[in-house]
Amino acid sequence: MTSLSSFLTAIRHPHAQLIAQQQLPVLNGYVEKTASEPGLAEFHRHYLSGAKEM
Repeated sequence: MTSLSSFLTAIRHPHAQLIAQQQLPVLNGYVEKTASEPGLAEFHRHYLSGAKEM
């Protein structure tokens, strides 16, 4: 499995920056939704890391 930012870089998509900008609010939304759920801590870290990459 690879991160979205790594994937976009690898395929050299002409609209990679636009795609990343559109994904940031989605990732931030999941960061918020998973922040207070101990059972979702691994997902929270994943979403947080992805948002930082964007």
